Amino acid sequence: MIAVVSSTIKPPVKPGKSVSRYSFEDRLEQTRLTLTRLKEHGFTDIFLADNSPGLDQRELESLLKGFQNMKAYHISQYQFENKGINELLMLLYLTEVIPADQEIFKISGRYYPIDGFQKPEFEDFAVKGYNYQARKGTISTRA
Repeated sequence: MIAVVSSTIKPPVKPGKSVSRYSFEDRLEQTRLTLTRLKEHGFTDIFLADNSPGLDQRELESLLKGFQNMKAYHISQYQFENKGINELLMLLYLTEVIPADQEIFKISGRYYPIDGFQKPEFEDFAVKGYNYQARKGTISTRA
């Protein structure tokens, strides 16, 4: 099973407005913890997509040096106010580089599996619908 991690380690800084309550250093440590915990829980192939406007590919790889079997991709993109659009664009990019026909566990870069976490069985884990057939129905992809 592949682990896909989406992140913005270094979010854009807007004058007079804090985009995140976490510092760059905090976010970097949170992402490192995510990668460490995924490895501890048996994920051997990890793909990280990051869209930080303050980083480039070389810097991203340098920051995450030492994580074997992890491929990091810096994706330069417009930063939409809606973070969901940003994440979808990163995931769309990754569809071009991840192996086909393999199960994927997707997690955000500041979250991590807790003790006792078990890799999900594909048939047990997908999406949860909330009145999906209704006009204003929605889904959640959260574990």
